[in-house]
Amino acid sequence: MNRAAPDDLAAQLERMTASARAAGLAVPGSPGCPRPSTWRGAQLGGRRPVIAVATTGRTPAQAASQAAAARDHGADVVELRLDLLQPATGAGLVEGASAGQSLAERLWPAVGQVGAELVATDLPLLLTVRTSAEGGGVQVDDAAYRALLAALVEACGRDETARQVVAAVDVELARGCVGDIADLGGTTAGIDVVASAHFFTSTPAEDEIVGLLERMEVEGAQVAKVAVMPVSDDDVARLLRAALRARSHLQGPLVAIAMGERGAVTRLAGGLFGSSLTFATAGAAASAPGQLPVAQVRRALERLGRSPA
Repeated sequence: MNRAAPDDLAAQLERMTASARAAGLAVPGSPGCPRPSTWRGAQLGGRRPVIAVATTGRTPAQAASQAAAARDHGADVVELRLDLLQPATGAGLVEGASAGQSLAERLWPAVGQVGAELVATDLPLLLTVRTSAEGGGVQVDDAAYRALLAALVEACGRDETARQVVAAVDVELARGCVGDIADLGGTTAGIDVVASAHFFTSTPAEDEIVGLLERMEVEGAQVAKVAVMPVSDDDVARLLRAALRARSHLQGPLVAIAMGERGAVTRLAGGLFGSSLTFATAGAAASAPGQLPVAQVRRALERLGRSPA
C-alpha cells in the first residue's frame, strides 16, 4: 500500500478540522473524559491517545513474539487477537455454549504465553475474538460467542498472571452480550469491556455512529469503539464529527477509527477529535487496513501534543 505523504495528511487534517468547525464543533478537542480507564501503565481517556499493537500470529509462540516486539517498539497496549490463532481459524462454524467453552480452553494457552511476556512490564493486554461478521477469523453463533468470552474472563480471574496483565476484553455490540460480559468482568476479574462495531465496507451516517457509541456505554462498556471503511474524505469527516459529538457527553473513553489509507489521519490525529486509542504495527503484519508503524504514530502524537489547543 502506498502511504500518504505528510503534506497530504496535513491537508486532509485541515479539511477534517474545517468540516467539524463548520458543524459548530470545537477542534482541537481532547480524548480526555470524566471516567477514564486505567489499564496498568496506560490510561484511556487521558490527555493523549494510547497506542495499541495487535498480534497476528497463528500460534501462541508467534503471538508472544509479536507481543515482545510491541513492547520493544514502545506500544502502550498489546491486543491479543485470539481469533487469528489456529485453534480458532480452523474450527469452522462454532455453535452453542458448550462449543464456545471448548474453544476458550483451546485458546487459553496463548493468553498465558503472551501474558508471561508482559507480566514484568506495565503493558496491559486486551483480549479480542473478532468474528468473521466483523472482519475477524472465527465463525461463531451468538451463544458460542457469549460462552467463549465468559469462559475467558472467568479463567482470567483464576490465573495469577492473567489477573495482573489482562485489562480488557473486546465485545462486539451486535452479539448482544456487552452487559453480561461487563458484569462478569467487573465482578470476577476487574476486566473492562471495549464494546466494538466494525464496518469493513461502509461508513454509517453520523447520527448512527453517535447512537452506537452511546448504546455501548448504556449497555455497560467502559470503552466504546467504532471502526469504519471510508471511500471518501466525507466519510472520514463524518466519523470524526461523530466522535467529537459523542465525546461531548459520554462519560468513558471512545475510539473512532477510519481504516485504509484514506483513514490514516484518524490513526495519527484522532485524539484531536476525542479518540482515546489508536492501533499501530511493530514489525508484523497489520491486523486491520491502514495501520502505521508505532514510531510514526508516536511522533505524530507528540507533535500534535505540542500544538496549541
